[in-house]
Amino acid sequence: VFAEQAAVADHEQLARQIFTETGVQGGLVVHVGCGDGQLTAELGAGEMFCVQGLDARPEQVDAALSGRHGR
Repeated sequence: VFAEQAAVADHEQLARQIFTETGVQGGLVVHVGCGDGQLTAELGAGEMFCVQGLDARPEQVDAALSGRHGR
């Protein structure tokens, strides 16, 4: 449970860092190689963003679609 909570916190922190460093405040975000979708979900946490996650690996797409990322 703690490892999962730490991973969620890491994704939240990384999403904030990405937006802070880029200065992006809204718009379309395309996350290529999104993996299980956890970071993708955090990137779309604000109402100012439309986020699309893309990954070529079927198992990662299944993981993202299953909602295991909690969003």
